[in-house]
Amino acid sequence: MHDRIGRENGKYEANRALAYIRTIYNKMIDWGWKGTNPAIGVQKKDRFILHDELPKFMEALEAEPNRDMRDFFLMCLYTGARCGSVLNMR
Repeated sequence: MHDRIGRENGKYEANRALAYIRTIYNKMIDWGWKGTNPAIGVQKKDRFILHDELPKFMEALEAEPNRDMRDFFLMCLYTGARCGSVLNMR
């Protein structure tokens, strides 16, 4: 299912669906359900900016009117840090 959602709707949507399914099954287990979580062990898919996508990405960032958003995405791109790590930077 994860692969199908990824092909049809993109990797982000597939990863979100996986997270929701995992959460639902974990809650059922907390409530006493005796089954196992089928989402455990399914690997998330990573998405990277491809070489030919980078110029358009940079162009879109330059056109971004919100300076904080632009700087945030540049910081993520230049450092390779996760979004949460960049948000926690001082």
